[in-house]
Amino acid sequence: MVFFDECHETDGDNEWKAWLEQVFDAKQEIIDFASSRRTGNCPLEFDSYLKGSFNFGLSIQFNDGGPKTLIRFPKPGHTATTLRDEKVTNEVSFLNYLGQNTRIPVTRVTSWGMTEENPQKLGPYIIMDFVEGTRSTNIMMMANEDPRDDFVLDPKIYNAKLGIYDQIADYIIQLSRLNFDAIGAISQANSSSSKTWTVTGRPLTYNMNELATYCRVFD
Repeated sequence: MVFFDECHETDGDNEWKAWLEQVFDAKQEIIDFASSRRTGNCPLEFDSYLKGSFNFGLSIQFNDGGPKTLIRFPKPGHTATTLRDEKVTNEVSFLNYLGQNTRIPVTRVTSWGMTEENPQKLGPYIIMDFVEGTRSTNIMMMANEDPRDDFVLDPKIYNAKLGIYDQIADYIIQLSRLNFDAIGAISQANSSSSKTWTVTGRPLTYNMNELATYCRVFD
């Protein structure tokens, strides 16, 4: 058994907060960098910040009618620093693989790179089309008078709206049909014409990141 280390958790939170201040200070430089990786030359404006459990991004709006652009970084302190480059590499490979081998809709990656490849050195990054959408809970939940109450499925919901579960089931079935001879990270053969994907690296799992972040097992 490995015990959860609250000191390391605090260190991670502090690392994340310090990094976030750097992002805020370099906001315009980040936007300019993301814009330089996009085809065309049109005016742009900052849209919003987006934060998840392990990633932080900036959404950018252009005025040429195209989709918004999102530049996304793994959050240091919540994603182990030693694993960030590996994480981004794996994510880009898997998005490309899904795009080639399934009907699952995935966003278009326009650029990506490691920490040393962006001027601000804020970490590895992915620049992709921002996908507009609506949270499924907003569609299917019953309105609560108290926002602290748990979400409850609206009993009067139209069956057509429940079709989202059919879509999810179809995605899961497609994923279940993807087979490799080993467990791990995948990559494509070094050929522009080849569509062969093989397992070439170790798996990078949620538990590995938790151990590295909060227990320093892999440091």
